[in-house]
Amino acid sequence: MVEGRDHDHTADIWCLGVLMYELLVGQPPFQAIGERAVCRRISNVDVRFPDIVTPGAQDLINRLLVKNGSNRISLSEVQTHPWIVQQLLARTQRLRMIKLQKMRAKAHGNPTGKVNPQQQQTLR
Repeated sequence: MVEGRDHDHTADIWCLGVLMYELLVGQPPFQAIGERAVCRRISNVDVRFPDIVTPGAQDLINRLLVKNGSNRISLSEVQTHPWIVQQLLARTQRLRMIKLQKMRAKAHGNPTGKVNPQQQQTLR
């Protein structure tokens, strides 16, 4: 779009890469001083990752932010990307742990299942 070319549905995939970067980093991937500099970074797909972004997340973002839309990762491939799968597994494990803590709290006489920090130590 910056270069005035036609675009199709793959522009949405590019946007997903931009959003993912912004959510992980807290700023746009092509941030620069001045509109011209921003457009240049977009045209060159000049993405720079801070150390907080894991290699898996970097790989996915790099596959989303490909200049040629036909070479971008598809949405179905995004769903099975190792970084996405890892995040889903980690979330599932956290939810299971919370459920287990609530069950243990109820078993120890806490009818609400809420676990305070002191109980967490005794429930482990």
